[in-house]
Amino acid sequence: MDHTGFLTGNLTLDLAILAWSAAQVLKTLLHWVTNRNLDLRKMIGSGNMPSSHSAFICAASASIGQVCGWRDRLAARPVGAHRATRSA
Repeated sequence: MDHTGFLTGNLTLDLAILAWSAAQVLKTLLHWVTNRNLDLRKMIGSGNMPSSHSAFICAASASIGQVCGWRDRLAARPVGAHRATRSA
């Protein structure tokens, strides 16, 4: 199986960027539907739900697990790094 990414050449990074982008678009659309106000700053802003940071971390973790195997030490690394930055 080819693990070359379609955007950066790194499949894990590409899938994480795709998940981040999808969360940002969904956040903007949900704001538009609920408030009847199209605020394009939501596309690049942080905060609110869905969390683009969580989408990025989850996609990276899932991609690493699929590529390297779920029993590999790398599969747990993004989750541990995410917890370490949240508690600081």
